[in-house]
Amino acid sequence: MKLILILLFISTSALGKSYFYRSWGQKYQKKSSYWALSTSYWKSIKKIDINGLAIVPVETTNYASIRGSFLLYHSLFSNLQLGVEGKGILNSYSAGSGTHSVNSMDDASILIKYLFPADINWHLGLEFRYSKVMFTNGDPTVISIGDDIDSMTMSALGSYYLSKDSLINFSFGFHRYMEQQSSEVLYRFEYASLFRSWDLFAGVAGVFSLKNDVYTDDPSEKLEVSLDATNLYNSVNREFVEGYVGIVKKWKTWGIRVEGGSRFVGKSTDLGYWGGVSLIRGVRGNSVKKLRQQAFKEYDIEGEVIKISPRGKYIKINFGLAKDLDRNMRIDIYRVDFFGENILVATGVVQDLKATWSIIRIVKKYRQLKIEKGWSARAY
Repeated sequence: MKLILILLFISTSALGKSYFYRSWGQKYQKKSSYWALSTSYWKSIKKIDINGLAIVPVETTNYASIRGSFLLYHSLFSNLQLGVEGKGILNSYSAGSGTHSVNSMDDASILIKYLFPADINWHLGLEFRYSKVMFTNGDPTVISIGDDIDSMTMSALGSYYLSKDSLINFSFGFHRYMEQQSSEVLYRFEYASLFRSWDLFAGVAGVFSLKNDVYTDDPSEKLEVSLDATNLYNSVNREFVEGYVGIVKKWKTWGIRVEGGSRFVGKSTDLGYWGGVSLIRGVRGNSVKKLRQQAFKEYDIEGEVIKISPRGKYIKINFGLAKDLDRNMRIDIYRVDFFGENILVATGVVQDLKATWSIIRIVKKYRQLKIEKGWSARAY
């Protein structure tokens, strides 16, 4: 099992009006891409046996791990995404007998995500992940790199919008090792609050063992594959629960995600804490110029929202008579996010106009979203 369970549920990360925090079932624009460069740190506090009891060390120990990863997602279609991920790891262990460390490529994964048609509140999808380990644990007198067994995970993803600025994400996954170790159910629940340039999130993630490890009846028969520094790897029917919090800072095309948490209960594992940081970037499927060209095929004129009335019934847009706009013409308002996703939010009519601006009265809302500055306004 990987040190940080969150990496098994990457969606991508990531939701809503935010460029960098999206609902796990939300569609991306066709041919758009998303990548994240991440690093994380784990520190073990206690080793826990198969009965959930702490193992008292004979001597003072200090086990820690640093992990790095690169994730890339690409949308072949708005409802079908392919991803690849590679990870590297550095493990260290110090005790009265000395200090030991090992570093290696960890694993390489392929991911396939399918997203179902969504309504206003619900987003649902499925994700498949296959992970190929890139190392072999050898000498049992040194610490292990990880579980040297290939694995696969099939997850059901879901999101429910409580409001336009808050949502709950959840996932349930079946994780199967290709040999020996027990299959597992992975679960995660996360609440997110979305702001214009910041996102906040907190959640709980865990593993429930199906208890079909080949050594279930006699755990003591399982051979040690490395120095007895941690129960994170090669353990029997591991289970645990983690809690975590995080924050995302967003710019126009980049984001930084910082998170941390604690594994506070478990069996056949370690308890401890972790923290991580990710640099995130999204790439549109089409250039801004191409998006505009496509828009003009359907609309006569396009601009953007520059002001909204307090109650949201009137908006001001940045074009008018100079672009041949006329009173009573209809205007569609779209939310176009960083990934190029066009969502029709409302329709209005021109109430007043000058050469370079117009006042629009909203006559119909298609989504329960608050119109914001910078959204697209298209006339016909």
